[in-house]
Amino acid sequence: MIQINQQPKRGEMRRISEKLAISMVNWFRCNGRNFPWQNTTNLFYIPVAHVLLRQPQTTRVVTTYNHLVTTDPNPASLTEAIVNGSRKWFEHLGLVRRVDRLAKSAHRVLRNYKGNLPLDLPVLQSLSGFKCFSAQAILCVAFNYPPPMIDQGSGQVLWRDLQAAEKRGRLG
Repeated sequence: MIQINQQPKRGEMRRISEKLAISMVNWFRCNGRNFPWQNTTNLFYIPVAHVLLRQPQTTRVVTTYNHLVTTDPNPASLTEAIVNGSRKWFEHLGLVRRVDRLAKSAHRVLRNYKGNLPLDLPVLQSLSGFKCFSAQAILCVAFNYPPPMIDQGSGQVLWRDLQAAEKRGRLG
């Protein structure tokens, strides 16, 4: 049996990864919610949603997200809106500084990449407000970038499932 605090052997990693993936998909089928940013193909909306979702109450984020994608559908309009004082939409989420960074990044994307989100991980990480996890998550969602992303919420679900499986003696 593999203990939760042990490092699995190389050959077991794939089997464990598959079990974790199945566990996450099953959990989402039972407990997942549908949000407007989950099915977008607009590459600009993905980082916008990612910045907004740093606020833990997703139900509060929905209103702001829907407002933004309706009134500021591209990097140029968002940058202009933030510069011209439309920051009130972010104050109730406590995200004013993060949105300022998003506007700064949108301006850089406009200036240096003709409004297109860069596909390169180091370049994306160099944008204001997008460190390692954020950049990888955006690339994963927007461009099917290979590394799977496990955020804190996903990690908690996996941890609970692993603990329950170990108690039942089904892991390993």
